[in-house]
Amino acid sequence: MPSIYPFKYITHVCYGEVLFLAPIGLIAYLSYQTSFGRPDIEESGVIAELPIIVVFLTATKSNSLITFILGIPFERLVTWHKLWGYLAVATAGMHMWCAYAIEGRRRLFMEEDERFLSGDSHDSINDDDHSDSHFGGSPTFYSMNGPSPNYLKFLSENEENYTGSIALIAMIALVVPSIFAIFRRWFFELWYIPHVISAMLALIFAIIHGAGTVVVVLIWWGIDLATRYILMAGFLYPHKASLRTLPGEIVEISFPKPDNFEYDAGQFVMIALPKLGFASFHPFTVSSAPHQDTVTMHIKVLGNWTKRLEKLARKGESEVSILMEGPYSKLAVDINDHRRYKMIMLISGGIGVTPMYSIGNDLVHQIEHNERDIKKLKFVWCIRSMDLLDSMMDASSKHFGNETIFDVDDNDVINLDIYLTQKAKDIEINKPSPVKIGRPDFCKIFNDMLDAAIKENEGAVAVLACGPEPMVDSVRDACRRWSSICGGVKFDFHEETFEL
Repeated sequence: MPSIYPFKYITHVCYGEVLFLAPIGLIAYLSYQTSFGRPDIEESGVIAELPIIVVFLTATKSNSLITFILGIPFERLVTWHKLWGYLAVATAGMHMWCAYAIEGRRRLFMEEDERFLSGDSHDSINDDDHSDSHFGGSPTFYSMNGPSPNYLKFLSENEENYTGSIALIAMIALVVPSIFAIFRRWFFELWYIPHVISAMLALIFAIIHGAGTVVVVLIWWGIDLATRYILMAGFLYPHKASLRTLPGEIVEISFPKPDNFEYDAGQFVMIALPKLGFASFHPFTVSSAPHQDTVTMHIKVLGNWTKRLEKLARKGESEVSILMEGPYSKLAVDINDHRRYKMIMLISGGIGVTPMYSIGNDLVHQIEHNERDIKKLKFVWCIRSMDLLDSMMDASSKHFGNETIFDVDDNDVINLDIYLTQKAKDIEINKPSPVKIGRPDFCKIFNDMLDAAIKENEGAVAVLACGPEPMVDSVRDACRRWSSICGGVKFDFHEETFEL
């Protein structure tokens, strides 16, 4: 069911994001005013610097100031990073147009004054033309108001102009390919490498152009790259991992958990395999729980890189060299708040189960070791075929927590439901089993959780979702709807995303 709200993300924007987004309208307004309302080249240039700074601050992962100050995790910054990128191109474009429109007039005034003071009148413009010349009337000037405007001449006339032009072109090259998510997903290397090169060109030529403040951002960005690629990937983390294929077009990457690698359930890492390219770092959720001795990732074969990964695994490469950085991510709902969240729902679709699988096993581990008082843990997973279920069962030795996945009985605390949404006629489900035929009824699921929360006198339910967009939209809408029902129970929502 599609979202019934036209602005489906609005109610799930945190306070830090509101503070982060608030200046966008003001900067756009000031850029317009300094470029068109009361044109001033220097002021419009200063305004154009600000979005560039924010864009590159949000491009860092390991030491992002935005994440530290506002508490916004890297993956939630991706959408806003793109929005600030659009603003950076718009303000830089307005700044360039401002220069093109009025610089000709400024130079013409200066030249006329010099001719007047020197007494040189052989080039002077006659009185009939004088008034028009103040608006760029001379064909030798590139003002937009002249009879022969020459925009190409303006773009390349001097160092200041051509460095600004290259910076803007590089920024456009950054933004345009990023608009289309399918391009990043299927041709990641063709997007990522030019993206980094364009970013470096934009920064360097912006600095030469006169945007001196950007130097600080360039240094900070360099520190971030060194931290991730040299310190994490080069020295701290393991360089060998096991590789194997599983049913349902799944590739498993695993390695023994080292003492210096700490992560929270639901976090992701960036992985590169030198055999597939040193620069090709891709984000994958850690599907194992933090208490387990082996770190595991389950990767669905979708794009070009994952197809090459599967081909490598099928060649019998049981052990491969890896480069890894991270971990990253922070749940928008703090399920570690033991006092607020004693009722938790984990909802996933397809390979979106990986973060929920990690979180679920971590919570079950806490329950079994009396580390956490949880009154209800509801796990919902939608799959299209049994292959994916077989892969995850194989990964955990047919266990969810410490119980065989097909033998989990409904009880007062842990409830596991798996919905087989396709190919049901060809599948026989052995009983007892948490596998159900069909699609989940979220109205019933949320209503049952609401009743349970009221019965237990709990005022909040944490709802975490990861999977196809229509399913996540349905869960988001259900959280809104059931939070508004009388009873005082709030369904706090978090969604995992893979669009990085």
